[in-house]
Amino acid sequence: MQTQKLKFVILCLVLLMAISCSPNLKVKTEIENWKQQLLTTKQIGLSYSSDEKLDHIKWMKENPEQLDGLPQDDKEIKAVFDDFDNDNKKDLLLYFLSENCTGHNGSPKTYATIIYSRNASNSDLMKEIILAIQTEYKQMRKKNKNLKDITDAYMNQRPLLMSIKKE
Repeated sequence: MQTQKLKFVILCLVLLMAISCSPNLKVKTEIENWKQQLLTTKQIGLSYSSDEKLDHIKWMKENPEQLDGLPQDDKEIKAVFDDFDNDNKKDLLLYFLSENCTGHNGSPKTYATIIYSRNASNSDLMKEIILAIQTEYKQMRKKNKNLKDITDAYMNQRPLLMSIKKE
């Protein structure tokens, strides 16, 4: 009888720990899934160890056609829970500023994705944000001819999401 009570108490403690850790576990799991998706689709290269001096030529051979890499530390990938699709359920926004791994002189890109509570995701979030900014800016240019044209290359190099605040 004592053994059964002990097993029950241990099971309850494990469940409580799992429940209290689940948001962090969900974030870590989603970060790993997203990183694998970005690497598999060759949208970004691997991160490099901060212990070693970055050899740009070696990195480019290991990550062909890539200019930037994942952050060295997952702590640099920011997570924000909010209801982004107005369904009264918390969704997860993940975003980070990539690492310049080739020594190029452009700004590193911002990457972002939303994982909705219904398990759908939107990895083209940055494209949507850039399109919305360009559309709004074009409307402003119609009213103010002194505004200069902005190119896709310019918009793709701006760290756009750095001002998002955690709630």
